[in-house]
Amino acid sequence: MEESGSAAGFDFAIEQLCALFGSAIRGTLRPLAASSWSQTKRIGGAYSYALPGHASARIALARPFDDRLFFAGEATSSGDFSTAHGAHDSGVRAADEAIAAILRTAQSRE
Repeated sequence: MEESGSAAGFDFAIEQLCALFGSAIRGTLRPLAASSWSQTKRIGGAYSYALPGHASARIALARPFDDRLFFAGEATSSGDFSTAHGAHDSGVRAADEAIAAILRTAQSRE
């Protein structure tokens, strides 16, 4: 679908919604935005998931390394993985961890 372009994707989505809710809905629908994950250089169509029984790996993935390297992204969220808000919230968490590490380093130098 993505290779066909955003217009084809919107057409498909609208057809599916019309099939569910009736053709009268067509006039109320309009495309707003589209993304192309497979065409985005730093993403390349990536998607995270944990195998059954391995969800705890998300916690390990989120663990900072040596108080110098901090990880964020929806894959590091134990409750909101595979979501935009999971990615956002994990970024806030990682930033908080980085700030705390900087403050600890500054305090230890005093």
